[in-house]
Amino acid sequence: MPSKPIALILGIGLSVGAILGPQSAGAANLYVSNLTANTVSQVAANGTVTAFASGFSAPRGLAFDALGNLYVANSSSSTVSKVTPGGVVSTFATVGGQPAGLVFDTAGNLYVTTNTGNTIAKITSGGTVTTFASGLSHPQGLTIDTSGNLYVGNDFNNTISKVTPGGVVSTLVASGINTPDGLAFDSGGTLYSSSFSGSSIFTVATGTGTVTPFATSGVSLNHPFGVAFDGSGDLMVANYSSSSILMVAPGGVVTTFASGGGLSGVYGVAYAVPEPSSCALLGLGTLLVLVGCRWRRRGLLKA
Repeated sequence: MPSKPIALILGIGLSVGAILGPQSAGAANLYVSNLTANTVSQVAANGTVTAFASGFSAPRGLAFDALGNLYVANSSSSTVSKVTPGGVVSTFATVGGQPAGLVFDTAGNLYVTTNTGNTIAKITSGGTVTTFASGLSHPQGLTIDTSGNLYVGNDFNNTISKVTPGGVVSTLVASGINTPDGLAFDSGGTLYSSSFSGSSIFTVATGTGTVTPFATSGVSLNHPFGVAFDGSGDLMVANYSSSSILMVAPGGVVTTFASGGGLSGVYGVAYAVPEPSSCALLGLGTLLVLVGCRWRRRGLLKA
């Protein structure tokens, strides 16, 4: 998929490392679906919440494409919406079975879990929908590794499935996580899962399926759904029952990152940030300009 060039102008006093390093990604906006308000909010790096788009139908999972467009799973209308960077909403595809989790592969295909259909749908960039995998158990959470394997949280039987690029389904985690509704990889390749009914977060070793409690101190989790990593390695968690966003530091300490401002029944969380390796630095007097950047889906593109 072609890249979308953008330009970011930054004042002096920022080092090249500060601009291109992990802190750059950490300063990006977080996008949050509000299941009970039918909206999507934008949360700045300082925790300030603003409205981004509205008119959804019980929105759940979120995912960005390579051009910075946001895709939203509407569970009540069984559709997927596309939202431009300017906030213009349109219907991208109709997917039966209450779509929940969303994730893109590096070829630009969108994968969708269907909660009541017990399948994963595949949607091409042109909007063509096909069934990619079946035999799941009310799947919700969805993520992808750098080899193109999908990982799926099965809400009803409390398991996590692995699905190969060829659509072959196997069980990675057979027990230990109740309702694994949110999944995300960190930069080191460790899988993290929220437990909605258990109000907890776990790490999962993808080689063995070993489950370990992660968020163990600080602010209490309260029915967490979606999870996403920022560029500094902090895990952002949609804390559904408290309508807040929690931040879990790499050491497992939980703090409140954002609340209020329209957050209501928060479900999905996603980042879209410039891809540092695709940017050129131009010095213009007292300004630095980043040009030729393209958008990156956090954790999906290989280094």
